[in-house]
Amino acid sequence: MIDSLVDSVPVVGYRIIEREVKASQGKIHAYVLMKLPYDSVNQVLQDQKNAANDHSIKEAFEELENRLEKRRQAEPTEQI
Repeated sequence: MIDSLVDSVPVVGYRIIEREVKASQGKIHAYVLMKLPYDSVNQVLQDQKNAANDHSIKEAFEELENRLEKRRQAEPTEQI
């Protein structure tokens, strides 16, 4: 059972099984029963994990390049 969904996770591949709207004490409550196959959820989570890893790798590589450039600039130039 899924109690809530995180905003940053896209939900795809679901089917709406049943909808119900109720009024109670001056408030309106809407309930939606959805079916979401585990395969779809797992695929979305895997895609997000890969995207996060790609971003992390790019950031780490850029940091390495920046450190190397600073080191090159700090070294005295060789005279021939």
